[in-house]
Amino acid sequence: MQLLLASLALAETDQIGGNDSDNNEGDMLKLVVVEVDEVVAITRLRFAVSDEGGTDDIDLVVYQWVDEEYSLLGSVAASGLPDDGDGTADSGEVAWVLQPGEQYAVGAHLGGSWVYYYSDNSDDPWFGGVTGSYRYAVDATPDAFDPPDLEDYYYDMTIDSEPADSDADGAVAATYGGTDCNDADASVGPTGVEVAYDGVDQDCDGTDLEDLDGDGAAGSEAGGPDCDDSAAEINASAAEVCGDEIDQDCSGADLACDEVLASGDCGCDAGSASASLVAAVAGAALIRRRRR
Repeated sequence: MQLLLASLALAETDQIGGNDSDNNEGDMLKLVVVEVDEVVAITRLRFAVSDEGGTDDIDLVVYQWVDEEYSLLGSVAASGLPDDGDGTADSGEVAWVLQPGEQYAVGAHLGGSWVYYYSDNSDDPWFGGVTGSYRYAVDATPDAFDPPDLEDYYYDMTIDSEPADSDADGAVAATYGGTDCNDADASVGPTGVEVAYDGVDQDCDGTDLEDLDGDGAAGSEAGGPDCDDSAAEINASAAEVCGDEIDQDCSGADLACDEVLASGDCGCDAGSASASLVAAVAGAALIRRRRR
């Protein structure tokens, strides 16, 4: 049987083991087996120790069972170690995400100068349901290991955890290194359907959808300069075509072709109406030359 952390939410804690006895058998991993029935983030891990005058490091660790071995998922050097006497190896803030259906081993790698506490009383109320642990002799925190047999004793260890997918949309909250930018709303996540101009980033790409036609200008619906966000050829920097009854440059009105001709500036693009007008003017000039 393994420890289930699913009920450990909102920074509640579970203490594993007691301090009935102490032990020191050289550098070792001390681990308890953990399973969860929903996505959970371990946010802090504390392991009770006592100093015997040494300076060996302590790593707080979590391993995941992968391909018939435990592979290191997270490791952090412990802080808050006592200079003398009893104390706690503290991970500080961490974000180790555990998935349902997977198996993990959580605990510490202690150098040989540290005493750790354990108990073999299976009726101890501190145990939180743990009925087995691993004790594995190794000089340093390994990247992976083949586990020894489970043993019926327990360590004085406290795990803090919180749900990592509170809205159950299948995406881990960004707070714990995931991709869900709003873990309180199941409609918001990396697979969310973006709604334009509503000021909400439903698909967690970092911004609301404000440019439907992809012309680089936000639509006027979102306060931008694009007066027609369904047409990429229409925006504040587009070239205006006179006489076509379309406001390409979002100036507020189409450009009249007689204004262009009167100004002598024919650098603009001419639509069908402006082309016809220019042709008519040219034809009239040719008739006048022939009559002379």
